Amino acid sequence: MGLPDVDLNLLRVLDQLLAHNSVSRAAEALGVTQAATSNALRRLRKHFGDELLVREGQRMVATKRAKDLRPSVELAAGALEKAFARPSRFIPSEAKGQFRIATSDHIDSVVVEPLIRRLRKAAPGIELVMEPFSSSAGERLRTGDLELLIAPRTNFSEELLAARLLQEPFAVAMRRGHPRAARRLTVEEYAGLDHVLVSPGGGTRAAVDRALATLGLRRNIKRYSVYFSYVLLLVADTDFVATVPWSFAQRYSSRLKLSLVPLPVAVPPVRIDIGWSRRVDRDPLHQWLRRELTVIAHREIARLVPAERHRNA
Repeated sequence: MGLPDVDLNLLRVLDQLLAHNSVSRAAEALGVTQAATSNALRRLRKHFGDELLVREGQRMVATKRAKDLRPSVELAAGALEKAFARPSRFIPSEAKGQFRIATSDHIDSVVVEPLIRRLRKAAPGIELVMEPFSSSAGERLRTGDLELLIAPRTNFSEELLAARLLQEPFAVAMRRGHPRAARRLTVEEYAGLDHVLVSPGGGTRAAVDRALATLGLRRNIKRYSVYFSYVLLLVADTDFVATVPWSFAQRYSSRLKLSLVPLPVAVPPVRIDIGWSRRVDRDPLHQWLRRELTVIAHREIARLVPAERHRNA
């Protein structure tokens, strides 16, 4: 008889019968009636073509076949119990694992760095391995080479699950001594400045350029970079300007002596999502980490973006 034709509950009964050599004690251990256990023993005897337990005087003893079966039955019953056990309550401080996350240095700096500080206290067994976002990130997430992708939703394939992490306005960043740093920009003045375009995905046009095109204007883009941090360093030492997420510019404005002014053309706010595979959707550790990321992102955006700017995003 093949395994699919066997009631796996009989395995538990056989395990207890062979452990106790007693129908009554096996029934007590299983929490069932003695009659139910006796019925199971009859079915087991029929299946194996062996008595399994025989009476000698006042006690039951195992047959040779039963003794031969016991090691494998114990192992199988233990494995079955482990496989069907209900998940234990998730405790962050006891969790262990490594998470590979692909994102931009904007998110790495604004959200991931505070998350790492949080993990040191709440879940020290969790290690984050950060990687720069690339066009292959979505596929690597699907195959399990990455655990999380944090980027604009347009970079996610349809089969990935996603949720919004943050939303914020753009800022125009320039050095404090820049000729245009002391006042608001008109859209014509903004377009005529020397721009550095930052695009983690490597594109050469952005939402700003599409908005300007509807007004018949075009940015004077002089440099391109895939890294937000390099762009801010460049802006701090030149008369270039950069249009970047407000939180990132604000985080380094004092250190790099930057001036931030509002973007003078209406564009949708920066929206960043978390993406993950369906295979880890219900994993308690993944769920906890995604919640922590979201809480931290909301807190940092509230801290770094002026309230009036955030309301208008």
